[in-house]
Amino acid sequence: MLTIAICDDESHFTKKIREILTAYLNSRGLLYKIDEHESGKDFVKLRIEMARYNIVC
Repeated sequence: MLTIAICDDESHFTKKIREILTAYLNSRGLLYKIDEHESGKDFVKLRIEMARYNIVC
């Protein structure tokens, strides 16, 4: 399973990125989990937990 973090303070960009990723991953039959973070600063606050993500965008 892929774990993906989307980090953006603009909700419309976050929504669009999620839509694109979801369509692509579903078309390939891949399992995934997508988490959203309101900013890079919020993401960095996860510290060691950041390592659980395979992809960060």
